[in-house]
Amino acid sequence: MKKTLFLFFVLIALLLCSCNRIGIVKISGHTYPDANKYSIGSFSYRAGDVNKVCIDYVSGDVTVVQSRNNSLIVEENEKGLSDDQKMHWYLDGHTLRIQFCKSGYNGSFPNNSKKISVEIPYGIDLEIGVTSGDVSFATDLEVKNAYFGATSGDYHVKSARAGKFEFGATSGSISIDALYADSAEFGSTSGNTNVSLIRSKSIKFGSTSGNTTMDRIHATELKGGATSGNTVLGFDYCESFKIACTSGNINISRLPSNGASIEFDHTSGELKADSYMVKNKKIVYGAGGCDMDITTTSGNLIINN
Repeated sequence: MKKTLFLFFVLIALLLCSCNRIGIVKISGHTYPDANKYSIGSFSYRAGDVNKVCIDYVSGDVTVVQSRNNSLIVEENEKGLSDDQKMHWYLDGHTLRIQFCKSGYNGSFPNNSKKISVEIPYGIDLEIGVTSGDVSFATDLEVKNAYFGATSGDYHVKSARAGKFEFGATSGSISIDALYADSAEFGSTSGNTNVSLIRSKSIKFGSTSGNTTMDRIHATELKGGATSGNTVLGFDYCESFKIACTSGNINISRLPSNGASIEFDHTSGELKADSYMVKNKKIVYGAGGCDMDITTTSGNLIINN
């Protein structure tokens, strides 16, 4: 069976990272270009000088704050850290680059010693990659484009507005209260995607063993794929929906307001639904306005109406 899996570019430079039982985090071999141009530790910068912020972090929490102030601050709790262990940063033209520590550093960090707060301007491009660290947004987010990646790290987003919004994770998850974007893409391997409200012309998602839950979907086109994870979707409005799944169930918790016309192709999975009509071998609800193409191997299609 054809499998559909959408994975956006993942921003992360994978680090060799391990934790022992007394809470010491060790890294080895993390390098990045232009290392000699980087400065060390907490700093402030002018918002007007930056149109892109790139954060590459590992084993620590990142808090993002969006501000309309002209002078913005990036802070790290530097207590007990050597200069090599502190955050490093570089203003590369109009791109602000923030790195976890010195390029090529080999050594250990006390547990919970690496936490930063990053203030960013409105309307920029924002790229964040984390390894075994969590990213949270203390304010609503309004950016030109957002590209997020995680390896065993989680993202917690309140309200976000973006042109493009892309997220990719390996055993990392994302939760979003509300997302407004021209296009949105989510890809995960053993990580979960949870979006409480989403408005986008184009939405694509894919998962290997993680669950995808999206509610209050308003989209022109929605495409998805899953291997062994479950997919739960609640619609406000949709014109086209296509999904292919292997062993995970698909649950449509709320049908689109414009109705649905569903072609369901399955092997050992089954349909669990009622109160529908059949027209031209398609399952039809209401005006049938959303054209749905759903394929499963051993997963069930469950429709609540």
